[in-house]
Amino acid sequence: MEFVILGILFVAVLVFISSRIRRVTGRAFEPEVIETEEFSIIKPEGFIHPLNDKSEYAFEAYSREFGKKEAGTFRQAQAVVRVHSDFKLDENAQKIPADNIPEDQEIYFLESEKIENEVTVQTIQKIIEVPRKGKVYELKISALKEHKEDFLRSINEMLDSFRVK
Repeated sequence: MEFVILGILFVAVLVFISSRIRRVTGRAFEPEVIETEEFSIIKPEGFIHPLNDKSEYAFEAYSREFGKKEAGTFRQAQAVVRVHSDFKLDENAQKIPADNIPEDQEIYFLESEKIENEVTVQTIQKIIEVPRKGKVYELKISALKEHKEDFLRSINEMLDSFRVK
């Protein structure tokens, strides 16, 4: 009889812990404003921002879902921010109108497409040059071509919200 009671208690504790874990991990994919000393960005719903102090990126976020078939090792979408002190701007970069940006910054956009392991990945970059700091901030958002439309709202939200202080 004592084993039955202990078994029931054990199962109840496992159910409680499991539901708690599900609730916490579900919150990780909710929208969130990420603020650092140098920039801010909104991480949209459906993306997770792993806390990794040893990351090569100032910010990173990626979708929960992976691609299908040959794209099975690729996230459907991901975003990273790099901070450069030495950066050569691509000649195809398109400068945005000056009335939309702080006067001490230059903002450029680049779009590209490349094939990696037979998988087409489309990339949009927002590059913010801040001469007074001697730094360039690069937001690079990549999405699998067949899923880009699914992430357009999230991509635009990140592009619009990415600001250098």
